[in-house]
Amino acid sequence: MKKLLSVLMVLVLIFSACSKPEEPISEPSESGKPSEEVSSEEENLLPGGINPEDYDKVEEYEGSFVLSNKTDKTCTKAVFSSADGWVVDHRLEECPADDVWFLSSSGETVNDEPYQYFDWLIGYLAGFRNGTIEVYEITENGLEFYFSESPETKEYFGYKVTSYRWFGSTPCYGVVAPDGSVFAEPNYEIVDIPFEDRILLFDGSIQSWYFTQCNILDPEGNIINNSYNHVEYFVCDEGYIGIAFCGNKEDDPEHRQTFDLDGNPMPSGFWLVDKDGNPVSEKYSKFYVREEWNWVINSAAKDDLIHVTTEDGENLSFTLESVLIKD
Repeated sequence: MKKLLSVLMVLVLIFSACSKPEEPISEPSESGKPSEEVSSEEENLLPGGINPEDYDKVEEYEGSFVLSNKTDKTCTKAVFSSADGWVVDHRLEECPADDVWFLSSSGETVNDEPYQYFDWLIGYLAGFRNGTIEVYEITENGLEFYFSESPETKEYFGYKVTSYRWFGSTPCYGVVAPDGSVFAEPNYEIVDIPFEDRILLFDGSIQSWYFTQCNILDPEGNIINNSYNHVEYFVCDEGYIGIAFCGNKEDDPEHRQTFDLDGNPMPSGFWLVDKDGNPVSEKYSKFYVREEWNWVINSAAKDDLIHVTTEDGENLSFTLESVLIKD
């Protein structure tokens, strides 16, 4: 299975909470949703005749408004942890949920149901509700719908992999095992299940192979190997092969250091590996398939050429088919 990624990278930067909050205003309305039935004598009304005093908080973003009321409800959010400049993981937490409404500069309240929380990136507002994202572009005519994405489930070897949108840039994925138990909480930006008895969960950020750590697990959830930053598999009827990668801080200062099974720092390079992550080749200083920019092999044809450079500087080429591991 090719890694489960969203191609929607227009929002590749995580929506920043770059808000310009006003002073909180008390006495929220009973319904929560903006009401246009206010006195014409009210001062400082928002577009559409909305009374800001009906909301706990009113925030303006490029002419549009976010109206929020506090509630006694909670919602799931992804909370980031980091070290040495890279994202270690996203853990899920139950956090307070507001009732959030987006008010366009044209006076239209664009969401029919309140969001639980929101994010803003220059030119866009994103609302979140139960793992669903709805994004609006802020234009001179008001808020215009941009895209939405709801949780989606796909099945691989009996494992159910579901995507959720906890933040703006990319989905997060969770895994339910064939017996119905939770195999992985939905806080991984990359999940891959290339074999029925091997599940790959990636810690870190999808933005670069340098930023991740690949955990190869068995069906019981035991980590077999987590020495590489990234692992890709190509699987076909004739067999399979994996390509593993480790980076270095010289090429990317935010590189995430990984370690071998003895606790030693992994060197930078590429390896052909089996389903357990064991090398079946020497370490290569350079690796690509077809084109110099292409490190990914799981979409390649069997007769495509793999080009490598050995540690001694020798350039070699061989077909993908010639290095397949036979099951």
